Amino acid sequence: MALTARHPHPLCLCRPPLKLREMVPWTTQFGVLLERSFKEQMRQRGVHITQLLQTIVMAVLVGTVFLQIGTTESSVVRRQPLLFFCVVNQVGIGQLPGSWRP
Repeated sequence: MALTARHPHPLCLCRPPLKLREMVPWTTQFGVLLERSFKEQMRQRGVHITQLLQTIVMAVLVGTVFLQIGTTESSVVRRQPLLFFCVVNQVGIGQLPGSWRP
């Protein structure tokens, strides 16, 4: 196989750089990527509805617990377990969507 001066290696996939007029504007690239992302999100509608419901339930549970705690120094002892639960729950739930797919 003869090697040419343009491509020194037969497996070279090198391309000449794009000319300035051939480049796509960043606004067009952004629009295309935004449209693709939106379509992908719409395909996973059930996952998003489940996450929304879970967030609402957790907000109501945490909100009702904080409702009766109070603002004195003695209420700090009651607030610590709730904050620990919130952190553990968010870390655990934050790992689920990446590993679970419908």
